[in-house]
Amino acid sequence: MKKILAVILLSVFSITFGKVIDEKIVARIGDEVILKSELAEYLLGKDNVTKEEKLKILENIIKNKLIFKEALEDSELKASNDEIEKKVDAAIDNMEKKIGGPAAFRQALKANGLDINILRANYRERIKEEYYVQSYIMKKIRPNLVITDKECEDFYNEHKSMFVKPGRMTFLLFYKKYTLSDKDEQSKIKELNKIRTEILTHKFTFSQAAKKFSEGPSAEKGGDLGFVRKGTMVPEFEKIVFKLEPGEISEPFKTQFGYHIAYVSEIKDGVPHVFHIILLPGPAKEVYADFYAKFLELFKSKGFLALKKEANKEGFDTIPFNDVSGEKVNRILVNHINKMNNGSLSKPFYLNNGIVMIYLKEKGKSTMLSYVEVKSYIKNLLTSKKVSEEIDKLYKKLKEKYFVRIYL
Repeated sequence: MKKILAVILLSVFSITFGKVIDEKIVARIGDEVILKSELAEYLLGKDNVTKEEKLKILENIIKNKLIFKEALEDSELKASNDEIEKKVDAAIDNMEKKIGGPAAFRQALKANGLDINILRANYRERIKEEYYVQSYIMKKIRPNLVITDKECEDFYNEHKSMFVKPGRMTFLLFYKKYTLSDKDEQSKIKELNKIRTEILTHKFTFSQAAKKFSEGPSAEKGGDLGFVRKGTMVPEFEKIVFKLEPGEISEPFKTQFGYHIAYVSEIKDGVPHVFHIILLPGPAKEVYADFYAKFLELFKSKGFLALKKEANKEGFDTIPFNDVSGEKVNRILVNHINKMNNGSLSKPFYLNNGIVMIYLKEKGKSTMLSYVEVKSYIKNLLTSKKVSEEIDKLYKKLKEKYFVRIYL
């Protein structure tokens, strides 16, 4: 319990704990520094974070701080002290409830050498920064963005699989925690190299291979991502793609989302038309093979109860979902269930840091949401994307204005 309280408190006490945990500077914005300890707060609960992922998170921290500085210079953006104090009060109340009430809250503060004034000061700074950043975005960026009906309709037609409303379902989830290793990563790279060779030797076209092997949402479109402009993809993806010539297929590479190979079909006005194949992070195939063949045979010959008993013996937890709305189920699980028949067992896959299998008892019929039903959602989604693009453009300008240096 004490460890849990410390983790909860750490998320807001950056100034106090920073000097105790680590004084190493990971970035500088003019005279202001960002310590390794502050970055560590944003990494809480994330396992096996790569250097590229840390850099992405650090840049997001810097973006916020730069927009905050810019917002402070704008005379139209003024935060109400009363409004900020109300938000601080609400945050303190929420923290008390999470920890277990006023008495447990005071005990947690005392155990960490803090008092309520230090807590309020830390919250106040965070809330003030967030207030100014959001105000700047809403008043200076968002009003200038236009999303046309054609953009919304095109998105709907190109991403129809997003708008399938699953029916109700009853299933059992088998779950076993599994920590990925270097061997697992090398297995994914080896698999992609094999796919790449099969494309280069004309066994498949790139689109055929994407439909057959890719594990991303673009698979059904043959891996087609369309014309990709700079600033719209993660940096490690763009670093590879914008070096490719028309007709060239990349070597396998890794991003925060998985393992890829990319193909550029043409370049128009400096903008490449990109296709990709992605394999999601997960165990090597032989890890699954060690138990899946045995499970499947047991399931077919002796039924579900025998399978469940053996799976529990092998360290799998069983989690039942009874007559739940498909809309409330993890989308990745729904995608697997959509391909299954009632009374069947899925192949194993990797999700939430563990190996997962699904036994599907029953699923209802899925329905397709109409464009009218999802138009507002699509418009908000595209607006958010354009806001992110504009923030990235602003970030590049502000990095020079405020002299940003990253030492990670």
